[in-house]
Amino acid sequence: MWFFLILILFVFHLYKDRRVIFGLLFFIAFLIPPLSVSLKTKDGGFVYLDCRIYLPLIGMVILLAAILEKFNLKNKFNLLGLITVVLILSLFSFFKSKDYSNGERFWSSVTKEFPNSPYNWIGFGFYYYDKGQYLKAAQLAERAIELNPTVDPEFYHKAALAYKNAGQLNKANEHLKSALNLEKDKSITLIELIKNSLRLGNFSEAIKYLNQFKELEILDLKKKADLYSSLAYYFSYSGLMEYSVELMKQAIIYQPKNSTYLNDLGVFYYNTGKIDSAKRFFYEALKLDPLNEDFQRNVNGLKNLTQ
Repeated sequence: MWFFLILILFVFHLYKDRRVIFGLLFFIAFLIPPLSVSLKTKDGGFVYLDCRIYLPLIGMVILLAAILEKFNLKNKFNLLGLITVVLILSLFSFFKSKDYSNGERFWSSVTKEFPNSPYNWIGFGFYYYDKGQYLKAAQLAERAIELNPTVDPEFYHKAALAYKNAGQLNKANEHLKSALNLEKDKSITLIELIKNSLRLGNFSEAIKYLNQFKELEILDLKKKADLYSSLAYYFSYSGLMEYSVELMKQAIIYQPKNSTYLNDLGVFYYNTGKIDSAKRFFYEALKLDPLNEDFQRNVNGLKNLTQ
């Protein structure tokens, strides 16, 4: 295409036309700078955004308008050539636009055109994930992993998420275990392994991962407290209240002024029958946040219970 365009410019001496020069300069000025900012994937691939071509195309429109003005359309050869070019471009646009008619067709065409890019298969998988077709999403994530099993732990997380929503927790855990070998921050992965193991009723496995979690060095104390608090609730849902109490106490060590944690610990103590301990933490929570209606309700409930 570029060869024919340059040929036309020289044959018709259009390179001297100011509009042609302006159109070319406009196209180059708005095309080259965006290309200098590369969007690279972790596997070394390059992602080009179609939207980058819209503004530069204005320069091409100006250029083509100047060329058409020079054409003698009364000449049958010129007219036939123009009609042929318009038909070819129209047909190309028509068939290409069908690839954008829906998400499935788009991702199908992308993976067909670039079958060795794992990120395209992940994108295709999450089209199905958003549609609630979790097993299809998981299978496409598996395809991405096959193409490059070490490039990105997120592939394993996405496969695990899809399997989890499909109700296949064992398969989800298999992929989470693989992710552990690739990532530096293992906290979220371990928490997911603990949560899934608890839901499967595999308490010994959950406790094994809990011990691994406790060995992690997490410098952000707020994040650490939030993670321990979440774990406390996961264990409480499984009826392992002694672990819930222990984990919430750890959260409070890292965030001692968090009234929600104090109240939650009171709830855990109450559920284990330790009323005095529950009362103590309900009062501490209310002291920090005296206008909280839930805290007031908990304190008043225990007053009525012990009267």
